[in-house]
Amino acid sequence: MPPGALLAKQTEMNNESSKRLADTSADVMTESARLAVEYNKTVLQEALGIVDLLGRLHDSKVMRDFEKARTQVTLDLEALKIKASVLSDAARLELDAAMRETTTRVETLRGLSQGAMQMIASAMNSVSSSSSFEFKGSASTSYSTNNNTNTNTNN
Repeated sequence: MPPGALLAKQTEMNNESSKRLADTSADVMTESARLAVEYNKTVLQEALGIVDLLGRLHDSKVMRDFEKARTQVTLDLEALKIKASVLSDAARLELDAAMRETTTRVETLRGLSQGAMQMIASAMNSVSSSSSFEFKGSASTSYSTNNNTNTNTNN
């Protein structure tokens, strides 16, 4: 082979090798860019998933806090209902006791007034049955509510 042909063949092989190397390098760069885009998509999707998860966790915490507050209000309301019921029952018992005491007092007063009315009627009957009535000395009449007896004392 002539020396010029060898040099031309060598140059051609170098050029072809450089071209293949450049094509391979371009393919590697293209694939690297494609992989970088895929990686960025994956990272972005995972970031969006994390943001969604954080949002759901926040919503869940808000709902738990709401349920906790609602439960506390419900328990407080039930406690107030129980207290109101106890106070109402106590007031009812006090009212019943006061009514029994008042009824007893009214019945006692009614009995006393009937006894006094009978005494007055008896005195009026005895005054009207005698045409003349005279007292000698002094007389005192007392009425005791403790034993419901009349005592007449003549001096």
